[in-house]
Amino acid sequence: AMKKIFGTFGIFILFLQLSGCVSTPMRYVWNGNSVDNKYFSATVEPSLKSFVLTIKNKTNSDLGLNWDKTLFISNGQTKGRFMIDGTLYKERNASKPSDIIFSGGTLSKTIWPNDLVYWSSNQFDPGWKHTSLPGGETGVYLAVVVDGIEINEKIVGTILRERIE
Repeated sequence: AMKKIFGTFGIFILFLQLSGCVSTPMRYVWNGNSVDNKYFSATVEPSLKSFVLTIKNKTNSDLGLNWDKTLFISNGQTKGRFMIDGTLYKERNASKPSDIIFSGGTLSKTIWPNDLVYWSSNQFDPGWKHTSLPGGETGVYLAVVVDGIEINEKIVGTILRERIE
C-alpha cells in the first residue's frame, strides 16, 4: 500500500512541475506590416492561436474577400487556408463563399490557420484543438476581388514571445 501512495505522490509532484512551466506570463509582440492601397486597407493582429483580420473598403464598389485564395503564411511559405467563425472542424478545408465588403464598409473576422488544427485524444479534454501560431515570419496572403480583378497583398511580421518580468 505504501508503494502506491508514493507512486501517486510522485505523479502529483510531476504535475505541479509541468503546470508551473505553463503559467509563465508571456507577451506577444507583433511587428507586422499593414496594407494600404487605393482599393482597401488591411491589418492583421495575431493572438496566441488566431489572427484578427480587418479590411476597410475604400472604393465605391463592393469588394469580395476570396477565402479559398486567402492563405496562411508561415516562415515565408503559404501553408493552407483559414477557418473562420462558424466553420465546422471537419469542413475546414472545404470551399468557403467569399465575404462581401460593402463600399466604405469594414470587415473584421477572427481566423485560425487550418494547418495548425489537430485532433487531441487527451482523455480529460478530447477534441479538435488549435496549436499556437509559430514564431518566425507569419501572416496572411490576401485575395481581394475589386470589380472582377483579384488584388493580392501579403501582410507578414514576426511574432516575438517575451517573458513578462
